[in-house]
Amino acid sequence: TREGMLSFSLSKRNYTTTIPNNFDKFLEVFDPDTSLQYNTLEGLFIIPSNKCNQLYYYSSKKNTINELFVLKENHSGGCLFLDNISKNIIALGGTDSKAVEKFEFENGKLEQLPQLSSYRSKITCNQIGSKIYCFFGITKENNNKSTVEYLDLDDIEQGWKEFIFNNSAEFNVISGMSCINLNDNELFIIGGLLDDGKPNEKLLYFNIENQSLMKIDKNLPDSENKVYLFTQNTMFNLFVNGDIITFANID
Repeated sequence: TREGMLSFSLSKRNYTTTIPNNFDKFLEVFDPDTSLQYNTLEGLFIIPSNKCNQLYYYSSKKNTINELFVLKENHSGGCLFLDNISKNIIALGGTDSKAVEKFEFENGKLEQLPQLSSYRSKITCNQIGSKIYCFFGITKENNNKSTVEYLDLDDIEQGWKEFIFNNSAEFNVISGMSCINLNDNELFIIGGLLDDGKPNEKLLYFNIENQSLMKIDKNLPDSENKVYLFTQNTMFNLFVNGDIITFANID
């Protein structure tokens, strides 16, 4: 928010607002509508707008927002996440980009990884083992992308491999959804927008081995006649002790 950084304590179960150091300078380039963010338990990675390629990091321990490095391309509308194995940050896709970039913190090196097979925006990415999965999204021509593709970080020379999933849920393509690993083979999916522009209010999971999308026989709880609007920049999921904790925007 413009008033400061809003954070939630899992142990105390309450919200607090703090004003980070360098906050005023950061707000000069920050646009909430086109920013790209990735939450961690200790902080927040942020690309502030579609006009700025600078990656920032907010440290909850130090309460500071610091500039990390400048990406070669702008990934607004794409995805930003942390490699679970190397702990390097990866940015990929975007409204006008197929690029995939990885920043190695240990040596300060920015590496170009193989490009996505096509332009994808409003995408969601997740990682199982050494493989990055990129789900659905919208093409540069504003068409829905009804495929999934993955890149094996242990064998990047093979590039991205695309497959058409088995839509067991008989579900419309989703963009901007949020997902979290349940185990080494299944992803829990929540939110996003359907191909008619309406918000998805069903709970789904994706089976990697079967390459299939399935519906969970349970609806989201009523929200006092409000509409759930879950997208990758308005959601943050945690999987803690068998419970999925979801922070979401309700419009």
